[in-house]
Amino acid sequence: MFVDPRTVAAAGITALLLLSAGCGGGERGTEDAPERTAVDVESATDTIVDSGITDSSSERDIEGETVEELFYDDGVIDQRNSPWSDREGGQLAVCFTPSSHPVTIESVRFFVGGHGIPMKTFRVRVYRGDVSSGPVEMDLLETEIVAAASYGNQWVEIDLSAQGIIIPNGDFFVAMEWLTAPGVNGTRAQLLGADTSDPSRRSWWKHTPDSDWVRIEEISDSGDRDLMIRAKVAVH
Repeated sequence: MFVDPRTVAAAGITALLLLSAGCGGGERGTEDAPERTAVDVESATDTIVDSGITDSSSERDIEGETVEELFYDDGVIDQRNSPWSDREGGQLAVCFTPSSHPVTIESVRFFVGGHGIPMKTFRVRVYRGDVSSGPVEMDLLETEIVAAASYGNQWVEIDLSAQGIIIPNGDFFVAMEWLTAPGVNGTRAQLLGADTSDPSRRSWWKHTPDSDWVRIEEISDSGDRDLMIRAKVAVH
């Protein structure tokens, strides 16, 4: 599936709660996977047409530049997370630290779980910020970009190469924004995969449009997790 960066969607950012839940009184907005499921990165990825990126390896050379994939999850889905709200606008984000600078963001991808309604559209966000204090909420994308999975339990990859986003130094954040109110158990919209093994303290969430970003480990008894968001960057 190719997501055209010119696709524009109006998305109002409203209040949300990301609490614990799902089956059997767990965390609201969070559903534990019945068992740790390894993700086949190639077969579970929507294809990007004309992106120049068709390989799932973590590093390779393209036209004299090194393209590397930044990620902190282990590729195994332990939970499926979403906001818990009757209104749209919730966001979950991961902080990325490139190995060197400057870099250009080539693409990003999100692992959409099989529960809820996986085909619901979501908005892609890219922010500056740093790992110690969270995102600075000024979107680096020139246009609003929306995407959706064509079925559950797959990576959805979005080509951002035409956006020309250069990170000259420091960290950056990639976020998923819910355009559909997920409801009490997160089952009315898409759910984002999460890895709970050896988390890196890089996953963040936003409670309301006016509230501060906080690390996901601070909002429930479930503790930290690595949200399954990844970014491919070209190192100059």
